[in-house]
Formats: sequence, C-alpha cells, structure tokens
Amino acid sequence: IHSLTACRHLPLGALKVLFLQGNDISRLEGLDVLSQVRELVLDKNKIRHIDVGALQGLVNLRELRIEENGLKSLSNFVPLPRLQALHLGTNRIADMSDVDKLSALPCLLDLTLANNPIARKQLYRATAIQKLPTLRILDNKEITGEERDRVDVLFATET
Repeated sequence: IHSLTACRHLPLGALKVLFLQGNDISRLEGLDVLSQVRELVLDKNKIRHIDVGALQGLVNLRELRIEENGLKSLSNFVPLPRLQALHLGTNRIADMSDVDKLSALPCLLDLTLANNPIARKQLYRATAIQKLPTLRILDNKEITGEERDRVDVLFATET
C-alpha cells in the first residue's frame, strides 16, 4: 500500500483498529473518515512528517504507532483529544523543543521516543517528564512519583 486516499471511498466508518505496518505509505491522508478508529498502527512505513490536519478526523484515537519511519518532527499531532499512547520509537526526531508540541495532547499517558536522536540528549527524560505532566510511562519505563519530584526540583533550581 502506497497511499491511504482510497480509505475515503471505503465503508470504514465503524472500523476500530487499523494495522498498516510494513507498507510504503509516505503521507497520512484520507484518514478523516476513520472517526471511530481507536488504534492505528503505521510502523515500518516511509512517513517523514505529518501534514497539518492529517490526523484531524481521528477523534476517538487512543493509540498511535508510527515507529521505524524516519519521522523528523513532532508537529501536527493535534487535535487528538483521546490519545493515550503515542509510540514513535526508531525515527529521526532530534529537537528537544518538539516535546512541547505534544503538551496539547490532554490524555497522553504513554510515550515512546526511544532510538531517536532526541533520546540520547542530556536531560531528555527529565525534560519530557516536566513538559508532559499527564505522562505515566516514557519509553516503556514507568514514571514514579519520586522521579517526578526529582524533575520538579531539577527544573525549579534552573529558573
């Protein structure tokens, strides 16, 4: 599969889970008809960026996987009002300021950015925890109350 535009013409209105891993998809388009989808898996495709509004129709999406794609930015992941889990491991996300863009996801509990250049940066984990207060799991490791307290102290002394 190279394109998702054909989704617009299929009767997929009641679809809850969609697995499209291991294809040649490079752009996310035609997803607006998938308003009932709760889980979308796009691992191992060729998605380099998310276009503005590409995810807009996915109002019930709870889990999104876009691992091993070459994704370079965390832009345009909104609005996803019910998204709880976002798995973006093994991409090319490098800029720490991109984490701020995910703060607009009100229900985000589980985030994976492992095996991205960003995950090798100093204070990566602490910064993500500080910027995303709803987060409970980062890179498959639980964020404890103790760890969150240490992060609060770390960033309180910097200001």
